[in-house]
Amino acid sequence: MRVYVKQKGLWLIILLILGWSQTIQAEQAGWRIKPNICVVEQMGDPCELKLNISLWGEIPDHSCLFLQDAMVECWAMPDKNISVTLEFREATVISMRDSDDRTLLQETLEVKSLSRIRQRVRTPWSVF
Repeated sequence: MRVYVKQKGLWLIILLILGWSQTIQAEQAGWRIKPNICVVEQMGDPCELKLNISLWGEIPDHSCLFLQDAMVECWAMPDKNISVTLEFREATVISMRDSDDRTLLQETLEVKSLSRIRQRVRTPWSVF
């Protein structure tokens, strides 16, 4: 009985240590960008979009936000919620990079145009 209890206690300690080491590991960096689609009258028109960016996980100090390869803004310590207004004309890649220019996070901002083409409500070959 004692051997069984000791083994059970040993397994419990091992499981606690493994679980604890999992919680110590840094949370992977991530973000949510809203909105990520811009609607314009016609393709090629400029799109001005106010983005709300929510960050989580381990974002290194001295990180910068890039639109394509143009730096938009840098932070010594990035906030968890960032608002920034951007202007672009076509689908564009937005990225967060560290001080060594390594890409930490990346997403494509899309541009869609309003369609002026009317679709038929009924088929043209109706018998009635």
